[in-house]
Amino acid sequence: MRVFGHMTRDIISIKPSTSIKKAYEIMQEEKLRHLVIVEHSKLLGIISDRDIYREGNMQFGKFHCSDRPVKEFMSTDIITCLPSTTIGEASRLLIDNKIDCLPVTQFSKLVGLITSTDLLEILCTDAPVSLHAPIPISYNLRAYATN
Repeated sequence: MRVFGHMTRDIISIKPSTSIKKAYEIMQEEKLRHLVIVEHSKLLGIISDRDIYREGNMQFGKFHCSDRPVKEFMSTDIITCLPSTTIGEASRLLIDNKIDCLPVTQFSKLVGLITSTDLLEILCTDAPVSLHAPIPISYNLRAYATN
């Protein structure tokens, strides 16, 4: 399986001058966790909902954040993949780099995004699992000493 069959192709981008507040509003309205920052057709960065949550705060049940531009908070060391990247390779990139979103590029052009949610969707649509068959599980539970 390759990324091109599972990536999101409907990408919403914002400019580096877009405020954190506006980025938050777009994420809420579009139900997104990541926005790409593009200017003059060039991918400059990516911002996640976690980046925004670190900047803002909750008051009286409502989220508040500043009008500072996303360019101050976006990640610019962007890890990308190709449409031909295997699902396993994309998963490894997400895990090894502790990220949840990979911009997909081809010929230096942004063509999609693949997220940890997209990869979990693949598992959900995989072969049906019997809910009644016992599954052998081994595990190790470690207690972390806090005293």
